[in-house]
Amino acid sequence: MQEQKAAMLIGPNGRNASQYFWSEANMNSTPMGRYLTRREWGFIQEAFQRHGFPELVLDVGGGDGRFAVRLSMLGIQTTILEHDPVPIRELVARGWSEPVVLGDGNCLPCKDDSFDAIMAIETPCTASSHLAGFLAGSHQVLKPKGLILLTTHNAVSMIGIQRLWCASKYRTTSGTYAHSFWTVRRALVHGGFDLLESRGFRWILGSRKSRSRLIPLWGYLEHVLFLERLPHVAPWIFWVARKK
Repeated sequence: MQEQKAAMLIGPNGRNASQYFWSEANMNSTPMGRYLTRREWGFIQEAFQRHGFPELVLDVGGGDGRFAVRLSMLGIQTTILEHDPVPIRELVARGWSEPVVLGDGNCLPCKDDSFDAIMAIETPCTASSHLAGFLAGSHQVLKPKGLILLTTHNAVSMIGIQRLWCASKYRTTSGTYAHSFWTVRRALVHGGFDLLESRGFRWILGSRKSRSRLIPLWGYLEHVLFLERLPHVAPWIFWVARKK
């Protein structure tokens, strides 16, 4: 029964069955999208196993429930914060009954000390100019000793250097690779958090839209070579920190 409910909530398997660009029926159904979802979901589960499963989670930029639905299947009440109404409408139409909030991750519309954990996975609020404000807001919203899980891009990586070298080509995404491992670490500490772990990923060559058949091989090599242990130079970094 739970598997059937999860399949219904996660979304249709047919390509372009959703109007939401980043749904699991569209961009997240590509080889790159499936790799990222599998990797990030693995990190999330392992983080909660190591540091304690929360009761109340705020999923910032949660879209159509890519991770919120999976957390719900584990019995974790998850509130989705999303600025785009399209994925929220689609998710509710599929039977999602937990809280949803239309809002911006740069100004969290939540009460202080109200969540055990906050997630911000692949969201603009962790980009260059927004990170400090997002961490400040998260610190207020989290309960004492609450967890924050987020992903950031790394300027000191093969992708970050490529974008710096070809600045004119990537001007529309400026700011996404502006931070290094060390600047994000400092931002977390200055924001009132204790860093618990950081893991590198997304070493795969190709864009977020890539449908390359080599992606599963790259993902396998990333796993067997333990590249997650090199967050300092990884293109993307998964962070786990605790509110002081």
